[in-house]
Amino acid sequence: HYLTDALTKRFDDLPIHKLCYLQVHHQPLAETIHAIQTADDDWFAPNKQHFDLFGMTPFHIIAASSRPDPKLFQALLSRYPATSHYYYWNHRDMSQTTPMYYLLQNQAPESAAAIPYITRLVLQDRIAALGLEQWRLEIQDMIDAVCLVQVSERLELFQQMLQQFQLLEQKETLSILELAVWKGRIDGSNENEEKANNNNMSFRETCRISCGANVVIPNISSFLNEAIEIFGV
Repeated sequence: HYLTDALTKRFDDLPIHKLCYLQVHHQPLAETIHAIQTADDDWFAPNKQHFDLFGMTPFHIIAASSRPDPKLFQALLSRYPATSHYYYWNHRDMSQTTPMYYLLQNQAPESAAAIPYITRLVLQDRIAALGLEQWRLEIQDMIDAVCLVQVSERLELFQQMLQQFQLLEQKETLSILELAVWKGRIDGSNENEEKANNNNMSFRETCRISCGANVVIPNISSFLNEAIEIFGV
């Protein structure tokens, strides 16, 4: 009796969850999107309850549905603060499953379009921060490749993309760190060194060798190896 009652009231006080659930069974997609776009801002506020009794967010509901349409994800993401996107896409429900995991396993045709859309939207700033265009294109190609394989192969390919992305991020961070330590050595040189070696390339190279990057970087990289979870897959 308790479980039946709980399921009956599952979406009470969770109108966004209810909209996402009903779009699969009763409501046209366009109506659902319009309802989300015009919903009260208060329902998307950080202090509101965003999880149902199974710990699922609206993103879980859509990702596990038979109609995981990218337009619906777009409408939802546009209402939540951009700073919360990582949180919601890394959130695990009571079965310890994230929305992206559901989406990767989803057999519906719409999932193939939703996966790259969500991935790019959530990671766009971090991809843009990669210093080399070659790296950015490599990740974009790997994202596209996830949708070209069988559903059973998606998860492994997606994990490979994330591993490569985080490796490139670490390389970018360490390169910037090395430049900063090198610049610090140049800026910290004494006045006599500056007068004698101003704009002298050999002096700059000497500073690079003696700046201590070979000590600093290995110690920092050990922390960077503890990769921040992305999408919880």
